[in-house]
Amino acid sequence: MEDFASEVAWGVANSFHVVAKRLDDREDAMARKLQEKLREYDPSEVYATDVEDLTMQARSLAECRDAMECMRDHAASIYLVETGRPFSPVRGSRVSMKNNASMIEARDYLASQRAQRREQFAPSGPVVVFSGGQQFTDIGQVHDYLDAVRERIPSMVLATTAQNKGADVIAASWASRQGVPVILCKPDASRGASAPYQRNARMLAFKPVEAIVCSGGGIQANLADRLREARIPMHIVREAGADNGPVQRQAKAEAQAGPQAARRAANGDDLPPF
Repeated sequence: MEDFASEVAWGVANSFHVVAKRLDDREDAMARKLQEKLREYDPSEVYATDVEDLTMQARSLAECRDAMECMRDHAASIYLVETGRPFSPVRGSRVSMKNNASMIEARDYLASQRAQRREQFAPSGPVVVFSGGQQFTDIGQVHDYLDAVRERIPSMVLATTAQNKGADVIAASWASRQGVPVILCKPDASRGASAPYQRNARMLAFKPVEAIVCSGGGIQANLADRLREARIPMHIVREAGADNGPVQRQAKAEAQAGPQAARRAANGDDLPPF
């Protein structure tokens, strides 16, 4: 059974995630009822009682959801320690929210919920794009670069190309330990072979302030090209002693193009070396 321990641990965390998602949906439905009730203003005592009841039910569902998310996050942290991989559900986003609805009234609760959702699904911090090959295993280099970027950008949000092994997993694990929000940019499978490249183009819509691209294949080379065209500061990370593929070959070509490109290729990035 030891070979299946990680799958069982993932299932425990995912079970809490599924229940939290259901409670979240029920809270949304209750919030809509409350909003409709507030539009039908009536100065009667019955109306006031109905509003109070709906508000209390919405708060109760929010508290239950928060409890489930707390247990899921605890299970996820154990999963990370035991497997070295961050927990990621098959469906939906893994987000958590602090429970502040119990301290405010009905109208403020609705406004708070909307603002809270915007922050959950569109984090307001500056975005740092990250991508690397599935064969990239240099944990130390990834951590060093991410630590250096976070030192300069404490409120960073990490956007990865969401591959299920290699550099992206290392980066996601680092973010989970550091409490850095992660945007998983998965390719749209319906787009066929071009999906990863279309995903790369969409990542620029986040208006990233910086990027880290680890050695890999054509996906990483394509992303690096797009970042250069957009003039976004970028670090190229090469794994020592490995075949670094198109990203490094392109850097070597730049090194032959002139002194400035040579300096950039030698440093491994488009910023001063850390």
